[in-house]
Amino acid sequence: MQAWEPVRAFFVGLFDDIKATASNAIDWILEKIAAVGAAWQSTKAFFGFGEAQAPQASAAASTPLPAPQMAAGRGGTVVNDSSTKNFTIVQQPGQSQQSLAAEIDKLLTKRGQQERRGALYDPALGY
Repeated sequence: MQAWEPVRAFFVGLFDDIKATASNAIDWILEKIAAVGAAWQSTKAFFGFGEAQAPQASAAASTPLPAPQMAAGRGGTVVNDSSTKNFTIVQQPGQSQQSLAAEIDKLLTKRGQQERRGALYDPALGY
């Protein structure tokens, strides 16, 4: 029993040191969490979202905000392109009509995409 007393004392001291270090680490973490919470509360108060504002916020949330001026008339603008384009198409020897038509379609599609990008055209919205 006497031989085990120094071993027991060593482990008791080791455990106390570990417990103190862990306790200090946990206290440090809790202080940081409290500081972040205080900063969040200050931020909410600054923007008017504090707990005292909760009933007003819920009442305001049920009333929709007015649409911005630019979003009110979502119809877009209709642009009619009355310009004419002249093409000279020369079928190369050995080129089929289908491959010529596919090449023309590819070039026209590419040109249209470039024009729409330049005009900020959005095909998903139709304008």
